Amino acid sequence: MAHSQTLSLVGASPLIFRFCSIVDIVAVHRFYFSLSDNTRHFFHPTFFQKARNFVWLRDEALLLLSAIAGVRKILVRINPIMVYFPLVALDSKQEIVAFMFFKIRRRLNRSGFEAEHGIVVRDDYQCKGLGYQLLILGNEFAKTNGIQRLYSLVHAENSRMIHLYQRFGFKKVSLVRRKNRDAGTNYQAYEMICQLREVKGNRR
Repeated sequence: MAHSQTLSLVGASPLIFRFCSIVDIVAVHRFYFSLSDNTRHFFHPTFFQKARNFVWLRDEALLLLSAIAGVRKILVRINPIMVYFPLVALDSKQEIVAFMFFKIRRRLNRSGFEAEHGIVVRDDYQCKGLGYQLLILGNEFAKTNGIQRLYSLVHAENSRMIHLYQRFGFKKVSLVRRKNRDAGTNYQAYEMICQLREVKGNRR
């Protein structure tokens, strides 16, 4: 992926899409906790959780290290499953309006990986096609970094995200039960898988 790319939305100023740097990490957390309760209800990766435990500390450290380009390249060579690929979309004021990440889960073969994918868009930018564009760019990014298959855990009540993923070729493979540690509640989620060769660009 180029150093940065421009995204155009109808009725909105162009956005800049780029890798998240180490100096962005605090802003990324501030962005997340500015989201509505409903949005955070559907998207709560470990490094954003308020619960402080070993898993949170590990993932927070890996996110920080992965935001340093040189360190990220070393980690990919040494132990790919430790690597996050964090990306952000920024408005004209350099404020984050979307966050996306890939997290290597496993090696599929000598040249390719499966990666977890997560994406969240600021409430006032939802339903404007930004998620669609980010998935397109994310697909290009993934393929150029040896990612052959995407995995996502999607809250069963998040019908919009399920529909968006399915348009891109994701398939539901199982319905699982997970715990939201911040809320102290259990919820059901779909494990969804996409072979990148199946990714579609269907706007319908």
